[in-house]
Order: sequence, then C-alpha cells, then structure tokens
Amino acid sequence: MKKKDLNEVVKSIRKITNGTIEVLDVTGYKNTKSKILVKSINCDHDPFYITYGNLIYRNQRCPKCAHSKKSKRDIYIKDSKRKSIGEIQDSIEEITQGQIKILNFLNYKNTKSKILVKDITCNHEPFYTTYNKIQQGLRCPTCGNIRSKDGERLTHERLEEVLNSNIFFKEYKILNFEEYENIHKKNVRIKHLVCGNEFTSKMNNFFNLHGCPICRTSRAEIKVEDYLVRNKIQYETHKRDFPGLKGEKRALEIDFVIDLGDKKLYLEMNGELHYKSKDITRDRFSKTQKYDERKVEYFLKNGYPFLVIPYWHFNRFREILDSYRMADIDALKKFNLTLIEDKRYIQKISFSD
Repeated sequence: MKKKDLNEVVKSIRKITNGTIEVLDVTGYKNTKSKILVKSINCDHDPFYITYGNLIYRNQRCPKCAHSKKSKRDIYIKDSKRKSIGEIQDSIEEITQGQIKILNFLNYKNTKSKILVKDITCNHEPFYTTYNKIQQGLRCPTCGNIRSKDGERLTHERLEEVLNSNIFFKEYKILNFEEYENIHKKNVRIKHLVCGNEFTSKMNNFFNLHGCPICRTSRAEIKVEDYLVRNKIQYETHKRDFPGLKGEKRALEIDFVIDLGDKKLYLEMNGELHYKSKDITRDRFSKTQKYDERKVEYFLKNGYPFLVIPYWHFNRFREILDSYRMADIDALKKFNLTLIEDKRYIQKISFSD
C-alpha cells in the first residue's frame, strides 16, 4: 500500500477536520500509529500529541476538552453518571422508530454493553445486542439483514446513511448493491479507492470495519517496524530504487531494507493474497505472483540477502528475524519461508503439503 507523504498527511488532516486541527509537527510520521503534534483551534489548551489513526478514524480531539465536554455518543456526562432508564429507552426508541423493544438492560454500562431486546417487526426470539450495533442499523440476527427506518430491507438511502457515518467507509465503493441479499452472504463486491483493489465481502463484515484484504497486510509491517525500532536497527520501507527490478509501469518495491551493520537484509512480508486468489481478480493475482517471482530472480542474480516471510508465519516474525541476526540457519530452516544468500537458496517456500 502506498505510504502517504508528509504533505498528504497534513492536507488529509485539514480536510477531514474542516481546519479545526492545526498540524505542528509530522516529521515522525511513518504510519497511522505514529504520534504527531497538533493544536485544536477551538480551544486555548496546549498542543498535544495524537496518532493519525485516533485523530482521523476515531475522531479524537483535544484531550483536555474531552474531560469537560459531553460525550458525542451522549452516553455519559462529565461526572460519569449513567442515563436514566427512561433516557435509554427514548434514545433507542428514536433510533429504531419503535422497532426495538428493550427487555433487560440492568447490566448496561456503555455502548458496548450487551442488552436484551426484541425486534417487533418479526416473530423471532429476543436477542442480545449493543447500543453501538443498534446505531449501525443491526437488528434481528435471525432475519439476517439491516433494516431501513421504515422496517424494510436495506435501501440505497439507508446504505448511504450508514456509509456516511464513519470516515472509514469513504475509502470504499460498493459495486453491486443490486445483488445484495443479506448481511451474512458473501456476495458484495467492494472497491478500495485508495489501492484500487476489488474484493468480495459480507456486508456484515464490511459494516464492522473489515476493509481491503491487501491493505490489512500493513498491520504486520507495523509490527515489524516496532520490532526494528525497539532493537535500534536502522531500516527503510517501501524502497523502489533497484536497477532492473520493474513491473509493467513502474519499479517494484521491497517492504523493508534492514541495515544490520555488516550487510543489508531485504525483507518482504507477503500477505495471504500473494498465495491465494480469493478476493482479487485472476489477472491481479497472476500479476502479483509474476512480480514476486521477478523479485526472487533479481536477488538470486545479484546476491543480495533476501527474506520472504509468508502470512502463516506473521505471528513468529520476531523469532525468524532473531534467528537471522544470530546467523542460526538451522533454526530458520524449521520455517516454511524463502531465504536467499550469496546467489543461492538457503530455504524456499514449499507447497508440497
């Protein structure tokens, strides 16, 4: 996934916050978990550090104001006093237009607490849900769909309302809404506008913020970066300056170039879609595999150390990198991965099983 440059980060923050957040320092930005220094122009409080993800996706702002203002979800007030029973009933009554009847909410503490309710638009059994799910439009799980406000199945208007409720959805476009049947059937084609990938998903998973399967690989990359920083290892990410290593239109990139002092290790973290064609077109999958093979041939020919960690070993990458740094080849051979050293294979991914 293409990394935002610092100017794009600043412009994105200004646009999404409508200019209410002034960006003071983004020099340390690497990913959405990196802290940046900002100032809210809506108050006189001091500047504060916050991650891009919390600022944009979780809509967090000045921490001092957050302690003195009413919560946006209107669940708690300043002294953390819970809403009265009547207020909870009125809120859900308004959201669902009377379609949901509360049966038991004695354990209610916050928007993630489970409450027992009954959907009066059907004859199915009562079910447990949360205030958050009611806000998202989720109703009777047996019916298996998201109802619009007039009690009918999901409409284009209701879909637009849900998609506009979170900045996450603005990066996506639903391509075949007319084929939608229910939230549990995996037949909805979705396009990620950031990377261009098209994938199939359940509407339920999508509404619960399960996004592009290609871009989800970046979570593993974030963990690798954290490992390198903690071990004080110099590295670069998404490098493309390898003479002769090109795709159809531009140079191919390598996830990590890791400086180990006496040599550099070129590391790839290959997600599931490098090995399985699900959720992407056959042409895109074929191209991905061709480019992966092109990278292997390049590093074999040039003799640079090259390591590919596949998705099934993501949770053991620390053990793998520790073994490599200690030159423990026997330990590395226990893993099903690709390692190239001195123009030869030390280990190669096998699919014999």
